[in-house]
Amino acid sequence: MPPKQQINKKGLPINYSLDVRQMQRTTQDIAKWRNAMRSAENVLNPNRTQLYELYSDILLDGRLKALIEKRVLNITNSLPRFIEDGKDDDHIIIQEVLQTPWFYDLLQYILEARFWGHSLIEFIPGNNTPIGSAELIARPHVRPEFGDILIKQNNDSERILYRQPPYINNLLEVGKNKDLGLLLEAAQYVIYKRGAFGDWAQYSQLFGMPFRVGKYKAYDDSTRKILEKALAEAGSAAYMVMPEEASIELHKSESGQGNNNVYDLIRRACNEELAILILGQTMTTEDGSSLSQAQVHKNVEDQITLADKIWITYQLNWGFKKILENFGYKVASGRFTFDDIEKLTKDQQIDILVKINNNIAPIDPDYIATTFNVPLLKPAATTPAPNEKKKLTDIEPPTCNHIHAHAHARAHETLSDSVDFSPIDQLFEDLATKVYTQQITKVDIYEPLLLNTVKLLWQAINTGWGKDISLTDFTTNEAQLLTYTKANLFMFSGAKNIEQLRELTDLLTDQDGNIKSFATFKKDAENVFKTYNNTRLKAEYNYAIAASQSAVNWLQYQDAKEVKPLLEYQTAGDDRVRLEHNKLDGIAVPIDDPFWDTYYPPNGWGCRCDVVQRSEDEVKPKKILSKEKAQAKGANVINERDIALFAKNTGKNGSWFDGHFYFEGLTTTEKTDLQTKINKLRYYNEYDQNWIRTALNDNGGYVVTHKKRNLKSNDTADINYIANFLADQGEAIELLPDLPDVKNPDATRNGVVWEFKAVYGNAKYRIQNHIATAKKQNVANVFIYLPNTINKSDVTLGIHNAINLHDNKRKIKLIDILYNNTIYPLTREQIENSNYGDFL
Repeated sequence: MPPKQQINKKGLPINYSLDVRQMQRTTQDIAKWRNAMRSAENVLNPNRTQLYELYSDILLDGRLKALIEKRVLNITNSLPRFIEDGKDDDHIIIQEVLQTPWFYDLLQYILEARFWGHSLIEFIPGNNTPIGSAELIARPHVRPEFGDILIKQNNDSERILYRQPPYINNLLEVGKNKDLGLLLEAAQYVIYKRGAFGDWAQYSQLFGMPFRVGKYKAYDDSTRKILEKALAEAGSAAYMVMPEEASIELHKSESGQGNNNVYDLIRRACNEELAILILGQTMTTEDGSSLSQAQVHKNVEDQITLADKIWITYQLNWGFKKILENFGYKVASGRFTFDDIEKLTKDQQIDILVKINNNIAPIDPDYIATTFNVPLLKPAATTPAPNEKKKLTDIEPPTCNHIHAHAHARAHETLSDSVDFSPIDQLFEDLATKVYTQQITKVDIYEPLLLNTVKLLWQAINTGWGKDISLTDFTTNEAQLLTYTKANLFMFSGAKNIEQLRELTDLLTDQDGNIKSFATFKKDAENVFKTYNNTRLKAEYNYAIAASQSAVNWLQYQDAKEVKPLLEYQTAGDDRVRLEHNKLDGIAVPIDDPFWDTYYPPNGWGCRCDVVQRSEDEVKPKKILSKEKAQAKGANVINERDIALFAKNTGKNGSWFDGHFYFEGLTTTEKTDLQTKINKLRYYNEYDQNWIRTALNDNGGYVVTHKKRNLKSNDTADINYIANFLADQGEAIELLPDLPDVKNPDATRNGVVWEFKAVYGNAKYRIQNHIATAKKQNVANVFIYLPNTINKSDVTLGIHNAINLHDNKRKIKLIDILYNNTIYPLTREQIENSNYGDFL
């Protein structure tokens, strides 16, 4: 079951609803710092608890606390102003906001996000004023990666989705989702300094007081005992009791730094690093050096303060103003500012905003437009051309397409050689260590490698497509094809990951069953790693480019097939062409012939073949093959081992990587388990700030909702029910946005676009209307939910009429019926043959 959302029915502040635990204070060291960092950076299940406990502990360091306090005071000692119509005289905001204790707290909480990485601030209504206080939500309970607040720490069974109404109305979020703050870097210096202090204290205890030596005659045991007792009772200074004949020498360090200066040097070095990290310089907190040097350092600190002020004004003018409006303040026409900012030129402000946007937090484009009085850039509106028969002169000359396609075909022979594979290469050490120490086994997936593989191959698909791929308008053939391709790419990368881990795990023991040394294992593992992530990955990269090029060409060919109904197969025409592929060179087959479902290039690894669209008068009649002759020509063109992978049309089918031998070693159960892991990985990593994570089940089923989806439409409840039902079955559901000027289907199921419809009342006519709507949306798949008892004959009659009488262009391919908690899938062929299977 997905985690349930906790609703605060009593209207109490969120902190009052949290089960806050006692902080665990332990001795910190570098190993704990690294473990806490890894836990917070975990891709699937980030947990900041250990890191926040470490942050709280290092803030006991007086130097670090003073540096942070200095940076905060640079802000709070010069409060912002509120200006409306160029004036700031006697505005209500001055009395009820700027001059309140809680506004001082607010500034501190905002700036704390620079150090902690994130702040979530709740505004509490007051008894006599709209806002009575600003409270920081306990950080260990907030998960900015998921946009939720856990009622119980580290337990997501009950949570508050704080980016959704009603919570978002009085919450201010500051910081990036995955930013861990400056304290992450500061922690190491505090830990090193504490270690040096400990060693220094031990040195002082041993050598800070006079060292006493008591000597006795050898074999005079009674004298030895008297000496030991006397020295032990004479104070805490170090002492030694030894025979007169013995000698001990104490050697000083030869570093030239004195006996204890080395500890002070470590302390000073760590303090300097902290000062540079927090203030950008050292001389405003240390004595010494010249006035001119100190002035330079002061200028650096002033620049950091100015950047802080501009960043804070962004938070106040964008997020905070919206909250003030929610509390009844009329502030839309005014703005917060600092005196320092008012003195800056627009160019200076823009330079600083660019640095903030790139290094601290993203700046909303609307804020830029409002602040600098410039219009937002909008994509040019495109008006679809009416459906009319195309003329030959409307089509781009085929020779241009041919030259363009072949230029790409030859380019992708070496494209992979110019690609940066270093992000994957850098994972080898960590992967080898985790496999050797059995932190990862052959049934696991290594997430960093999987995600980087997906990223690299998706980059290849973008390259082949010839432009940045946009998956916004889900009614386009492009978006529908590539949405499924992306899902398929994740599964392929997962299967490759498992196959690789199995091979690496088998290397742990030698032929006698003995565990290899790490050095031996690492050497053997490196060869396997290079095979998968260099040799094979380059081939996969080039295949992704070729498949993408072929797919985009196929979609273009569809637009012109009325006047150019033939595709002519062409090889690269050199001595490297495979003999099997050469058999197809020059043949022409109708574009709608099933031949192209199997033999549309690429037809093998490194295949450089292409097709060119032709009209009938451009091809010699003897080169135009019938269906039977074309199939006969195609026999043995594709290597038998690769048939499952390459015998497909990438322009029709998004399963570009299905059939790869990586999948052969997986059982049905293992494939299901892999899909579950992939879904969870995508749920946490695939969706940006435009999506709301709504539900995630243990079986990997999930629902995400686009922020631009209209949640006030009449069918929202039914669509949400369908989405959650399918997620319970393990499916990945995306509820798509409602965008102006484009068609808007409802959802994707496992990467395939669908319409979700509930049927009430007259089933026959409702179903016909719903299917007609799906056709208008250019959607081939319709999910029909029957919530009430219904006459099944009316249902089948409505489906029959919609498909057989009103869909001559055969747009609808699949209809699923949900009735009594059971899904009944119906293909178009079944419906055309009046075969409704188990539904009847």
